[in-house]
Amino acid sequence: MANETNISNLANQTTILAVPANGQTVTVKVLPNQVIEVPFDIAEANVTLTNGNLHIEFPEDAVIILSGFAAMVDLGVSPLMLFADGSVVASDILLTALTAELPEVSELARTAAG
Repeated sequence: MANETNISNLANQTTILAVPANGQTVTVKVLPNQVIEVPFDIAEANVTLTNGNLHIEFPEDAVIILSGFAAMVDLGVSPLMLFADGSVVASDILLTALTAELPEVSELARTAAG
């Protein structure tokens, strides 16, 4: 089983994520209006939403779990994501992007089934 670390921070503070060691899972409790700094290339990770938690998965079984991510969005106090390229994205936009059905994927599925 992978090593697991839990990290909690005070609201309105910046949390700086780091890629965990191989085989390690780090859980970060998301708090209202928090700034989450993502200083690595998020495109190198697989990002999914599972049971309301944002999972950022890297090669070699390294995982960051942002616990309560969807709940903060639902409550209207979603954190801001500050990415390595300097872009800032509200978590509700990221959540929408993760849960939206892509039209071209939907069309491909209909064509393949047809």
